[in-house]
Parts: sequence; structure tokens; C-alpha cells
Amino acid sequence: MAHRLRADAKYFGACYTTAPAATLLLKLALEPEHWNVDWAMPASIRAVRIADLACGSGVLLQAALQTVLDNHVRAAGAQGRRPDLALVHRCLVEHVLFGLDVVPSAIHRAALALRAHQAEVNFPAMQLYTFPIGGRRHPKLGSLEFLFGRQSAVQADLLGGITGPERTTGAGTAIESLEIPRLELCVMNPPFTRSVGGNLLFGHLPKTERSKLQASLKDVVKRHQVRANITAGLGSVFAALGHQLVKPGGHLALVLPRALLSGVAWEDTRKLIGDFYAVRYIVVSHEPGAWNFSENTSLSECLVIAQRLPARVEDIPVKVVNLWRKPRASVEALAYAAAIRVADAPPLVGSIATRELKIGSSKIGEIVQASAARIARGCWNDGVAFAQTELSRTALYLTDGQLYVPSAGVVARVPVRPFGQLGTFGPDVRDVFDGFERTTTVTPYRAVWGHETGAVANMAQAPNAYLHPLVRARRGRPLRDAALLWSRAGRLLIAERFRLNTVRVLSVRSEH
Repeated sequence: MAHRLRADAKYFGACYTTAPAATLLLKLALEPEHWNVDWAMPASIRAVRIADLACGSGVLLQAALQTVLDNHVRAAGAQGRRPDLALVHRCLVEHVLFGLDVVPSAIHRAALALRAHQAEVNFPAMQLYTFPIGGRRHPKLGSLEFLFGRQSAVQADLLGGITGPERTTGAGTAIESLEIPRLELCVMNPPFTRSVGGNLLFGHLPKTERSKLQASLKDVVKRHQVRANITAGLGSVFAALGHQLVKPGGHLALVLPRALLSGVAWEDTRKLIGDFYAVRYIVVSHEPGAWNFSENTSLSECLVIAQRLPARVEDIPVKVVNLWRKPRASVEALAYAAAIRVADAPPLVGSIATRELKIGSSKIGEIVQASAARIARGCWNDGVAFAQTELSRTALYLTDGQLYVPSAGVVARVPVRPFGQLGTFGPDVRDVFDGFERTTTVTPYRAVWGHETGAVANMAQAPNAYLHPLVRARRGRPLRDAALLWSRAGRLLIAERFRLNTVRVLSVRSEH
């Protein structure tokens, strides 16, 4: 219910992780065998640093707290020790868990969530900070200010007031500077707003202020050579920031749009993770109408867990989990995590096996092993394209020109070529928008305009609109060469965006 209090969440691009998804993510990210931590000893736990750089109301931090407590109980029991839950909880809240956000009310809810296990205890120190965002003269980027370095200094606003990070403690709030430590785990469900389709980056701010902040972010990414693509949205930039803060041997645990796995704009993020990390898990949902892991959104999302290693390792298995049914509660997510961890995932190539994931007699999905070498090269979509392993296997073989038939194996060779070798991509929607404007007057420039799923039901379409070249650029946009754009016009059109539950055709061929 607390998440529903954020009525303007969409303007921040903030869709908070569901509790079951958070539990599943952290149980997989904090697998004890991948951590050089003695979970039985509070002193060892106290030295760990875990941060959520866009923590919202603290769901991921709370899941991290609960998972560490569980690791402590299990490790202490295995060593014949008595677990000290009170001490470990205090260590986590006061020293281990860092939460940053731009929304003060969200940070206060995060504080309440972390205190919930021991509500009667007052924690004098909590590593929860609200960061300023926006501003007219010197716009602030919120926690993205750490792209400049690991320390954020206190600064003054236009009226001379202090606008540094605001820290929430058991005794209230205080304003101070913060040097964020190097992290063993960066866990995030960062804002997802993109710079296309209206550009809602920092959409909660007034338009003039938003434009300045967008320009500032673009300058920072370029000047500091941040390996991110703003077109993909803030999620790509936050992933790059997380990488800057994770120490060797540390982990990234991310909730990101599923476009990460195959989208062109996400290529920089895939290559960044492929260059420095061993991806251990990719989790997607194929449940009809439930492709998300966040509340208040229907966007397709994925869970990614990766460990930063000193050198690229291409022989570590990558488990790809295709859920047919998402966990409905946190306790169910614990069972999911246990089933995933012990499952032997068959490889996509060189095997005909299928590994079902079951809770009791109920099938919850399938798990497959993707090629770590291909993941390192940026090919992340091999095992997640379909809910059924055999379909993903068939698709992967086909990309190599082999026709694979389940139960029969490879039965034929099929000539395949990259699309770029068959033709040339023309301008995209944004380019056309920057060179032309739709008109009701008959002009030489005819176009197929729009992609209403109720109307576009056939692959053959006739032009339904007229365009005329722009005289001057639209406000805040460049003016494209209309003649050059028109010279690249084609008869095969591919939809820029579509919804799988309503779309009828993905591309059409114009008659003229």
C-alpha cells in the first residue's frame, strides 16, 4: 500500500520492485558460495557494504537485510554457534546498507522498513540519504552526482540555503556530505524513463528545468566517458554508476527493462557488464500479462545478477530462468530461489535436454544454460526469447544457419544474412519527425502513418497520410535534411514499439 502513496512515480520513472521479486533477486545475489564472507560472524558482516542508489521505499534493501539475516542463521547453525540476530540487524542498519534517493518521503519509508524487525530500537546512525535534484543555475543530478567521484559535497542553492545530501537517522534528518564506499553489492531498480517518445528524463521537473538537467546529464556522460546510452534511459546510466562503485569481486543485482537483453540502445550496458563481469543469472517472466517485476507498470523487465571479476571468464555457467508463473508472495519466492539454485541447467547448444522448474507438482518455468562467451560478446537474448527451451534452442541454431528440429536434431542448412547485408535501414521515427510534419494537404510525400493495432491488421498497407518538409526546426530539436530523409524512404516499415498482447503485425509493406 505504501507504494501507492507515490502518485507522481511515473514522472520520476520510479516503479518500485514487488516484494516477491526483491526476495528472489537478493536470495540469488547473496548466495553464500559466491561471497568471501563468514556469515556466522557479525564482525565479518559489518565490513560488507551494500547500496541501492535509487532505493525508493527500500524494498530491495529490506530484502537484502532479510537475506543476510538468513545467511547468518544458517552459517551460525552450521558452525554450532548461536546466531545473534539483534547485533547483525544493528550492523546492517547502521553500517552495511546504504540507500540513496531524490524523494524524501521514500527515504523515510525506507527507514521504517529497515527498522521493522526491531521497531523498539532507536538507530542513531542510518546510511539513508536524500539527494537534491534539479535547480536553475547549477542543476543537480541526484545520486548520479557520484559520476563525478565517490564524494558528494554540500553546496548552496540559489537563495543561499544548503542543498547537499540529507541524511535520515533515528533522530531525524541532517545535511552533510557523503563519501560512498566501494561496494560488495550494488542492487537497484533504477528509473526507467527514456529520451525517446517525448523525452521524459527527469519528467517530474518543469520543462525548462528538465531540459537543463537533460543537457547536464548528456555532458557528464560524454565528458566522463560513461559507458551508457541515454537513449536507453536513466537505467543505463545508473548501471554504469553502479559499476564504478562495485569493487573487484563484488556484485551487481539489477531490475531493468527487458530491452537490456537485445535492445540496440542497451548495447553499451551489455558490453560494459560483459567486459568486467561474469553474469550468473538472467531471470525473465513469460506469464501472460505479467512480464514485469515492478509495481504499477506493465513493462517487460528482467533480473540480472553478475559478479565483477579481475579478468573476463567465459567458462562460468550463465543460468537463464524463464518463469511461466511469477511468485505471488515473498515466502513463495524463497522456494523459487531454492529450486533455481539447485537446478542443473542444460546448455542450449550441444544438448537436447529440457530442465523444468517445479514447486511441488506445479511447473513454474524452465531453466537453461547460456553461453558465457556469447554473453561476454553482448548476445544476451539467446535463452530468453521464448518460454520453451526447445523454441529458444531452435532460434539459436537458426541464427547460425542450421535448421534444428526437436527430436531430430539439425536437419538442414538455411542461408541467413544480417539484415544490413540485405538492405539499408532508413530513418527512424524521430528522424522523420525532425524533417517532416503531417498535413491534410496533398503533397508529393506520401507515408504510412501510425500503428494503431485495431486498424493495422494486414502486412500490406497503403499510404494514409501526406507530409511536408519543415521550414525550421521544432523547439529543442535539430532540423533534418528532408531531401536526404526522403531519399532513404522504403516500402518495408518496421514498428518502433509494440505491445505483444495487442500487436497483429510487426512490419508492413507499403503498396507505393
